[in-house]
Amino acid sequence: MNKLAAIFVVFGLVVPAGAATIRMGLVVGNNVGTSDEAPLQYAESDARRMRDLLVELGGFDSDRVILLLGKTKADLESELQQVRGRIAEASSRGDQALLLFYFSGHGEQGNLHLGNSRLDLEKLRGELKATGAAVVVGIVDACHSGGIGQAKGGAPDQAFDVTIIDEPTPKGTVMIASSLDDELSQESPQLRGSLFTHYLISALRGEADYDSDGRVTVREAYRSAYNRTLAKSATTSERRQHPTADIDISGKGELVLSFLKKSSAAICFKEDSAGRYMIVDSRSGRVAAEIQKEPGREIAIALPAGSYQIYKQEREQYQVCEINLAWGGSHRLSEDSMQSFPYQLVAQKGLHRRMLKNRLLVSGEVVDSLLPGMHVWMSGGLGYQRFLTPKLSLGLSLSYSQQDFNFDPGGDYLPLDISHQELRTRLSVSYRILQLVPFLDPSVGFVFEYLLGWQEHTSNEDPECHGNESFQMIGMGGQLGVEIKLPGRFSVLLWGRAMLAWTALSGSAKSLRVTLVSTPSKSKQNILFFCGGLALAFDF
Repeated sequence: MNKLAAIFVVFGLVVPAGAATIRMGLVVGNNVGTSDEAPLQYAESDARRMRDLLVELGGFDSDRVILLLGKTKADLESELQQVRGRIAEASSRGDQALLLFYFSGHGEQGNLHLGNSRLDLEKLRGELKATGAAVVVGIVDACHSGGIGQAKGGAPDQAFDVTIIDEPTPKGTVMIASSLDDELSQESPQLRGSLFTHYLISALRGEADYDSDGRVTVREAYRSAYNRTLAKSATTSERRQHPTADIDISGKGELVLSFLKKSSAAICFKEDSAGRYMIVDSRSGRVAAEIQKEPGREIAIALPAGSYQIYKQEREQYQVCEINLAWGGSHRLSEDSMQSFPYQLVAQKGLHRRMLKNRLLVSGEVVDSLLPGMHVWMSGGLGYQRFLTPKLSLGLSLSYSQQDFNFDPGGDYLPLDISHQELRTRLSVSYRILQLVPFLDPSVGFVFEYLLGWQEHTSNEDPECHGNESFQMIGMGGQLGVEIKLPGRFSVLLWGRAMLAWTALSGSAKSLRVTLVSTPSKSKQNILFFCGGLALAFDF
């Protein structure tokens, strides 16, 4: 069936001196349509995104934007009555109202579906105008399932044209249709939303600020959303999706859809950067905005403060980086900080799961002996790794080992039973190098280590021969490692190290015959030793 998707849009108007413009919003999302329609996946989440955008960038107070999710036609009509009363109250004070209406859900030509109930589009248009708002702002994105992919269809309307008459008081409506009368619009699992709504929101976040004045007008937003929707639908469907628009408004000034300076933070793409970029919320994994950047102009994308991952699509790979946006901050993207990921890795693991900041490790290690009588020993420990960039990280670990063994130095020395313990603290710096194959990341690093050890020894041949020794070690060296990625957030790390250590030994005993070295009971040694290990890592 054909789908109806009409959008009436008007923002940012010039008002007469002394009058205030009160902005009110009614945002509706319905995943469920009639009994013969498959539920949509993203209609209600699209409504939430639109509501958040209106409050964040559109100049709407949060208590003046009503959000209805999964409600009926009767619920919608009741809220329209409430809106009509609030607009009448504003008019009685001499103020004028701007009303924005947004709907995302199922529909067919001429009707919107709110569950099993149907709402006639012409009747809705009349009710919106009857609210008494000087300017009507509405977005209707009605959908139904259309075979293999999710489908959204729209009502026809005239081509996009804006004519502003030189009148002091702005009045009227603007209508944008997400598709033609005989077309279906699409939902995208990758974008987790309606194709047209996704590109409209990206445009309003700054992708469409073509004149770089910090505002996005209706013409700018439509131009961007039209081109991006048309291009994307050609790659995902047999038929392209053609948005249309018709604006019937009189008054002075540009019709501004979003005010980018109202945002709490922004990501800036430099003038010489170019390509397709996707900005993903690190917490939810949802695409917050998508831009097609052309060289020659700088773009600022307005976003809430938080952590984001940026993906640049190239011919055979993605370039990826993660940034933290502080409240009131602005980050200028440097592509030198981006890491390469093959398409195969992205497809199997998912983009947002590949970027990480923190890692916990449970490790085991085999270490070359520092002292005679011990060839190797094993230790276990815990560690923490912090990624400063996608390639560079700092690590801190603590490990413990305990081993009992027998040592027979020969000659005049007695055989000894030794209980040996060590506590190691290690600070490391690692850098990921060229990725050889998917799921396999080699790395190089530098390690600084401090060790505190102690041991007790006795002899079965001489009960009077017993004593203890302690030693400290400071060491540093190089490390080679490889990371093997597992499903989810887990990885296995393998490494080998070569360390140069400076040790200080001190001992106390009943007889010098029980010391483990042939030097006096206090000594210093320089030791080259090797170790290898593995760890199970959890990323968060």
